[in-house]
Amino acid sequence: MRLKNVKWILILLFAIGLSNLQAQTSLNVKENSGTQTSFVLSDLKKLIFTSGNMSVMNKAGNSTDFALTNVRYMNFANITAIDEINSEENSRMMLYPNPVLDRLQVRYESETGENVQIRIIDIQAKVLYQQNLKSQIGTNYINIPIESFQKGIYLCRLQNGNKIEINKFIKY
Repeated sequence: MRLKNVKWILILLFAIGLSNLQAQTSLNVKENSGTQTSFVLSDLKKLIFTSGNMSVMNKAGNSTDFALTNVRYMNFANITAIDEINSEENSRMMLYPNPVLDRLQVRYESETGENVQIRIIDIQAKVLYQQNLKSQIGTNYINIPIESFQKGIYLCRLQNGNKIEINKFIKY
């Protein structure tokens, strides 16, 4: 039971760390001993949490294992060439209801009738839903079916031209 709680706390902390998502380039894992290990995200295949351990696997199939009790924190180094990434406080995108059960409503504002791409991304950075559409000038609405998604924390990423907004939501 304790390991399950630790796992959910780490996932929550990981998701909170994603709240200011800005084209991350590396994952840093700092252990209680002070040792810090960095991984280039483009070289990673997956991040696995099992039985009180965390494994970071690269695309070549090699993995580095950490005992969760020895991990002080994980963070990301950010580099971005994107004009703007909005936080929820000044976002022009709104997700509701949040938490959501079956259908996520996305409302966003557009100043031009540009092509827009919307993605739903899980905690493992897998794109679970993607839609390209043409926005209208003013307020736009998108209804996304998520009833088949597992319970958890997800990101909704909206790209309008070279502007990207990312907001979190919870599926229950």
